[in-house]
Amino acid sequence: MAFGPIDENNKINDKVKITHENVSQLFSTIVLSALSFLNEHPDTYLGIDGSNNARAYLYYRCIINNHHYLTQYFTILGIKYYVRVLRKLNDDDFENPIDEDDMTVIPVPMMPDALISSDKLYNYIIFKLITH
Repeated sequence: MAFGPIDENNKINDKVKITHENVSQLFSTIVLSALSFLNEHPDTYLGIDGSNNARAYLYYRCIINNHHYLTQYFTILGIKYYVRVLRKLNDDDFENPIDEDDMTVIPVPMMPDALISSDKLYNYIIFKLITH
């Protein structure tokens, strides 16, 4: 699943900078799309990853700020994963530092009281539909 404006090649451009008047409305649209997809495919997982650190942090904050509501429908797990390596463009890229000791492939339940700084946040977030 990808979100963003369509470029001249009819592809979604998830790297373009867009200013939204209402980020909550945008996030609600994404969550509704995720819920619809997972309702149709209840045995699958849906993963999200910000295309840069700013987007990843925005997604993380939206999830934490709406944690109580979201966890009524989803199990939400975070991973500090390979995406950190992909974001480091070259050896002198200090905007995207790699802390190899902080990377793990073990999913961790995202909890609202465990706030993480932007340089240590989860880089990949997994949603699983809660089936009743």
